[in-house]
Amino acid sequence: MQNPNGSGKEEENNKMAKCPLAATARRVYTLSSVSLTPARLPPGPRDIPIIGQAISLNPDKAHLQFTEWRKLYGDLFIFRLLGKNCVVLNHPEIVRNLFSRQEFLEVTNDRPGGFMAKYVLNDSQDVLFRQYDDRQKCLKESAVNFIENHTAKDETFYEQVSVEIQQFTAGLRTHMHKDIDLMEFIDPSVSKQVALMLCGKLLSDTDPAMKSFLGFEQAANELGKVKNQMALSACPFLRHAPGKLGGTFRKLAENRDKLLKFFITDTRDMTDKFRCKGLVDALMERALKEKQTRDDWLSETFIHGVVMDMTPAAVKPIQGSLSVLLLLLVNYPHIQQKIRAEVISVVGKERQPKLTDLPNMPYTHACLQELMRYHTPLPLSARHHNRIEIEFDGFIIPKNTDIYTNLWGIHHDQRFWKEPECFKPERFLSEKGKLLPDDHPLRRNYIPYGVGPRACAGKTFGRNSLFLYLTNIVQNFLLLPSSSEEVPVCDVNYFQPGVVTRAPSFKVRLTDASKME
Repeated sequence: MQNPNGSGKEEENNKMAKCPLAATARRVYTLSSVSLTPARLPPGPRDIPIIGQAISLNPDKAHLQFTEWRKLYGDLFIFRLLGKNCVVLNHPEIVRNLFSRQEFLEVTNDRPGGFMAKYVLNDSQDVLFRQYDDRQKCLKESAVNFIENHTAKDETFYEQVSVEIQQFTAGLRTHMHKDIDLMEFIDPSVSKQVALMLCGKLLSDTDPAMKSFLGFEQAANELGKVKNQMALSACPFLRHAPGKLGGTFRKLAENRDKLLKFFITDTRDMTDKFRCKGLVDALMERALKEKQTRDDWLSETFIHGVVMDMTPAAVKPIQGSLSVLLLLLVNYPHIQQKIRAEVISVVGKERQPKLTDLPNMPYTHACLQELMRYHTPLPLSARHHNRIEIEFDGFIIPKNTDIYTNLWGIHHDQRFWKEPECFKPERFLSEKGKLLPDDHPLRRNYIPYGVGPRACAGKTFGRNSLFLYLTNIVQNFLLLPSSSEEVPVCDVNYFQPGVVTRAPSFKVRLTDASKME
């Protein structure tokens, strides 16, 4: 079959033949655009000596670059970055096999360390950045058991959550019919819920501990950005230098010390009758238990590390997802109406929504699942690290390689999702309107929290928080576009960059939902 562009190609080749320099340049460009990795290494882009892909890779949008490279090099590819080997996984089954299969379990679930691990977390004395060893497993198990099981069943805990939600809703009522940035109200409210989960007490906006919590959270999020981590890992002395990076590190260190004093020392002395059991209490209990057989094996330093892990790691994904969810509700009022109809049908207009309502609200639940696919708050998983050289799927992955999972790429891959760029809650519902079961084939492609022993410890807490904010907002308010400025379209390619992405800032106008019916 004749190439429709054949004549143009011949003309271009004739021009090249008349200009040897142009022809040579074209051949050099072609060679530089293909993979030249050694035999048995995965394919990947051609690297510049020493710096690798440091120039071509935009750290704020690495997930988008990885998605394009996947089309060229496949579901598992390799590149070098400032002297380090980096592998990217772009298929859910590859991710499961490499991180969960028994033969790889103990060797692919380490962390590579870095600036935050060394200078903020006392050489990885925590859960998130620590190597995959007995201490890490013990801390992770205790944290998961508390966050996933205890908080979901502790009536005192959710009584305090309900109080915070009521205060949040009451605050919004004072801004009815005004153009407001709703995230200015949601962000501090989410932070208070996470602080409650840690210490067992609902803190007020004016509490010094709350101010330290917010200060640490903001500084940790700024330092955690990929470009800042690259700079600080290469030049740790920048933490002492004048300027933005040094100032942010000093702010983080100051608030860290205040925060730890409150959560570890002051919390133990609390006798507040409204205080419930917090994660710090649970970890202290586990430390005492371990001390009976392994003296000081689980020290306070490790509990410090868990507090510092959880502060930004729990807060930012919830805030980011809520920002995207609100933007979706304003852009797609029919979805907002369907959620409200389900809330009114199950909960009514007077009673406050509870977690026990979630199983009876399949459409709302499907919206939350689709939100985590569509948004994927952490576009890239936290880096894994293989402690030995491994052979996987016919390829050699060298020892001490940084391994990334392109969660965003997997959730926006047309091989796995029909119209992945569209927000379609119905994809998680059966023809009868029931939520798809966990073993449904489509759910195999859904991994927003990661897989294996390094999967997110707080996925249920995060989902519960999203559910309570969403249902309370739509029960009470109708979200309308701002009357003073244009609401941005919801485009996943243009979310605000960061370790956790979020929607661009926008304003909405709230009206009383009950008066609009």
